[in-house]
Amino acid sequence: MNLIETELERAGLWDRSTETDEKGSESDPAHSCASPVTIEQIMQNAQKAVNVIGSHKSGK
Repeated sequence: MNLIETELERAGLWDRSTETDEKGSESDPAHSCASPVTIEQIMQNAQKAVNVIGSHKSGK
């Protein structure tokens, strides 16, 4: 999971400093991503993360 978080962070889609409350909402909206992100962008970056993880596992 940490590799996925790292790749999403590199793509600008993840901010590890954002804390969530028990309901899963962001407790500090000032840390949220400033630009809107489409589902397509999330899927593309998630696929890139999967590819990077796969290449690390296969030793490339």
